[in-house]
Amino acid sequence: MQTHALDEGVFIRSVGARGSFGGLSRATKEIVRLYDAFGFDTILVETVGVGQTELSIMEVAHTTVVMLVPESGDTIQTLKAGLLEIADIFVVNKSDRPDAAALQIQLKEMADHIPVLMTQAHQGVGIAELYENIVKHYEGLMKDADRLEKRRAQERKVEFTEILLNFFKKEYISKLDTKEVESGKKDPYMAAQEVLKKLGVM
Repeated sequence: MQTHALDEGVFIRSVGARGSFGGLSRATKEIVRLYDAFGFDTILVETVGVGQTELSIMEVAHTTVVMLVPESGDTIQTLKAGLLEIADIFVVNKSDRPDAAALQIQLKEMADHIPVLMTQAHQGVGIAELYENIVKHYEGLMKDADRLEKRRAQERKVEFTEILLNFFKKEYISKLDTKEVESGKKDPYMAAQEVLKKLGVM
């Protein structure tokens, strides 16, 4: 990214996740919307990593690329559910390393409908094919009105939920007295029930 930071038409912004469970801060989603309104042709969002807790990227990106390296092979099974839910395209980077081909096969067996590409980013190998697959997926999504509207409906639902959660976190959760829970005098589950009863939720 540093080599392109000063290119014409390119703007790069680093944003902290700020403890968000989904891997993206609320600000990131708002920034993406702002960039789109400003007229940027392409917006790339890089998350801090990949896993079952990083599903928020699905509510932001039209096409989600999950990039792995050969060393990821041992963790594939533990990440399986999250990876399959996130990915539109899999990429095995550093494909010149041992076990890269085995990882590609393993990914294909997990999801035969998802492209699994091999790249060597530092050499530029496979990048053109990756770009072509991203464009193909995006164009396919744009042509499928029902699928696109379902995704946008989900985005609006998630945003609505996050606004409420952020409000409750700020107005209620941050002000809770947790000393008895921290000391072990109260069970966390029972303490949570007490708070919910006070709020009239239970």
